[in-house]
Amino acid sequence: MNIQVEIIDKINLVRTQLSLVSMAVQSIEDREQSAALDEGICIVQASLKELKDLAKDALASEDASSE
Repeated sequence: MNIQVEIIDKINLVRTQLSLVSMAVQSIEDREQSAALDEGICIVQASLKELKDLAKDALASEDASSE
């Protein structure tokens, strides 16, 4: 498995774990804390999506250059 595939796999794992954290946030009774955590989760999710897109682009360009 090359490094780009490993990176994408790790990103997917973190996204799954982040979903579990997001579910746990829903049980927090303090709305301000819950809202702050939700915002943080959204920021991390956006960053993970960007990382995944970059890794996919790198993998695609590597595949194209090896042909």
